[in-house]
Amino acid sequence: MAQGGRHDDNKKTPEERAQFRTDRMAKELALTDEQKTQVNALNLKAIQKEDAIHSGTMTDDQKKAAIKESHEALKKDMKGVLTDAQLETLKAKKAEHKDHGKRCSKPQQPEKK
Repeated sequence: MAQGGRHDDNKKTPEERAQFRTDRMAKELALTDEQKTQVNALNLKAIQKEDAIHSGTMTDDQKKAAIKESHEALKKDMKGVLTDAQLETLKAKKAEHKDHGKRCSKPQQPEKK
């Protein structure tokens, strides 16, 4: 079965989305069973908070700031669960993902002859 993109997230419950994130992190970071439980709880809390932000009545700028704050809180909470090596791997994966998004979103320039 093919993995869906972000647009498929709307069809999944917060619990399913948290489990998907946790499973991906478990694979990439070799999480222990205890870490999986803790990470899943943190992911669920963050997803529920972000869903509430998106469905709220804030302006786009307020939503953006609130989401950024939520991401920073999750990052801080993850530091209490993951090892230093796992945090470094996570940081590298996020940078790789961010770089990939920048490369994919740039319009292709025609070659000059």
